[in-house]
Amino acid sequence: MGKTLEDLKASYEAIGPIYPIITDKQGNPIDGFHRTKIDPNWPKIAIEADEVKKAIIALVANTTRRKPGKKEIGDKLGKLKELTSWSIREISQKTGIPESTIYKNIPQKHKDKLKSEQIKTGIKRISNCIDSTNSDSENNNEESITSEEQKQLEPQLFIKNVWVAADKRPKGAGNPNFQGNTPPIVAEQCILKYSKEGDTVLDPMAGSGTLIDLCKKYSRKIEAFDIKPMRDDIKKADAEWLDSTHESIDFIFAHWPYWNMVPYSSEKDDLSNLNFQNFLEKTDKIFDEIKRILKPNAFFAVLIGDRRKNKQIYDLSAELSKIGSKNFMLFDKIVWLGKGQASLTGVDGGISVWRAKTYGFHLLSFDTLLVFKKVDGNG
Repeated sequence: MGKTLEDLKASYEAIGPIYPIITDKQGNPIDGFHRTKIDPNWPKIAIEADEVKKAIIALVANTTRRKPGKKEIGDKLGKLKELTSWSIREISQKTGIPESTIYKNIPQKHKDKLKSEQIKTGIKRISNCIDSTNSDSENNNEESITSEEQKQLEPQLFIKNVWVAADKRPKGAGNPNFQGNTPPIVAEQCILKYSKEGDTVLDPMAGSGTLIDLCKKYSRKIEAFDIKPMRDDIKKADAEWLDSTHESIDFIFAHWPYWNMVPYSSEKDDLSNLNFQNFLEKTDKIFDEIKRILKPNAFFAVLIGDRRKNKQIYDLSAELSKIGSKNFMLFDKIVWLGKGQASLTGVDGGISVWRAKTYGFHLLSFDTLLVFKKVDGNG
């Protein structure tokens, strides 16, 4: 068994089938050949697709889900080129794959004539790929992948209540260097599961803007607030008083401060600056505000981690669950295992390890996602 199949089998045994096999209406696989070898009963989705659309789906699905080898991506690009005669620019426009990536991987015999230019930043790159012999190609009017087919390529929603981080944080969703940044995969799953296109989503603690970027990607409206805004598209506000209309929000996501683990601002009312009792009292008031602006039967998800201080565990997820249950129904509870946590990477050193060994406690290795629903009797 090759390494690809071995890795896929290990993932399948650990967390089950993440991505469905995509087939045409006759049942022929378009994407998922390796998955059929692991389990012939792997979940399948059948779609209407001609040969061009099949080639696009196979290319986009593989390049967005994993890192295929140069030959594999080259073969898929070459097949698309032969089917359409599109220029590199046209392939990029219809697949979303950068022109430079296409040029790097497409077989030499298919490469268009290119024009290089010097970018103002001083970085020389391949750009403005032009099919000089057919710049007004009749294929410009070729039907592109449909919105329904594009939805099939969106991340599959998790079923089990243990979520595991991907190997690499996706780009374009918040600032990965922001301390306490929201894991994009958690926010993404919540957006897709608890809202739909055109809905208004709210983030009362927007941080570096992860939720903003994901809402734009998935066609949701977004209202973002923070006590210390980092971006122009985040309004300054204390989460206890939000400038949103009564029962106007379809879904709310909040990555709650882990009490005073990280001070996010110098504001005296910042949750991360309060003593524990005041932290809980302010959390209660914020939950009241969230209840005010959330629509009936809508969802509110909060990501929180527990805190160890002075050798004592502060069970923040339990405290927020108790506070939230006064205003909402506790609908779901998910364990989140992040990329850098001891449960995934192993323990090999550092002050936290020394303390754990010295005092006999365990390292905190997961966060908790609490999902509340505003139902009759809570609103």
